[in-house]
Amino acid sequence: MRCRQLCFLGSLDPEKVKGKIVVCLRGVNPRVEKGEAVLEAGGAGMVLANDVTTGNEIIADAHVLPATHIKFSDGQILFSYLKNTK
Repeated sequence: MRCRQLCFLGSLDPEKVKGKIVVCLRGVNPRVEKGEAVLEAGGAGMVLANDVTTGNEIIADAHVLPATHIKFSDGQILFSYLKNTK
């Protein structure tokens, strides 16, 4: 599951991702590569959520699909919402 959260290339299921906005956790692999993984799986966009290590740092990258970058505390709120609304 950790590989999917980090959005490694080849880790996302196209059946679940196609046409959707995917939330990726920052860390390990490059930020822009995460968007490439989402695009490769057919995703429509990406929300890049900081991990605890990167905290409130926001970096503007040129992504390959529509994307936004959110700080750690906002990511925790988003992950909680997603977990509780399935």
